[in-house]
Amino acid sequence: MLPGPVRLSSFIKMSCASYLRSARPKAMSRAKQWTDEVENLYRFQQAGYRDELEYKQIKQVEMIDRWPETGFVKKLQRRDNTFYYYNRKRECEDKEISDVRYTLFIWKSNQKNNVLQLRASFSQNIL
Repeated sequence: MLPGPVRLSSFIKMSCASYLRSARPKAMSRAKQWTDEVENLYRFQQAGYRDELEYKQIKQVEMIDRWPETGFVKKLQRRDNTFYYYNRKRECEDKEISDVRYTLFIWKSNQKNNVLQLRASFSQNIL
């Protein structure tokens, strides 16, 4: 059993990390409705990153500041080293939902091509 409350997305991130180092973006789709996942993607994309994975790779950080009440991203450092600070509450308005992009990743294994669809950096769907 895992200690304390652990989100499935955190577990999937840890188990998929080795595959994702060699993963490459293959396709993109847009969000259709608001979710917590879309909210966090919106915040990463507003700061100039594709998703949490790209942010961690570029900024070389392990942990991202999040609001404990909601789990939303609290603070991100842009590429020009300025910071974006976000509220506890929703910031992605309904009119901006379709601007949020999900990315489809693909990687090559020894046996065949595997496709892993990562919504907001692994949180929901694995194909």
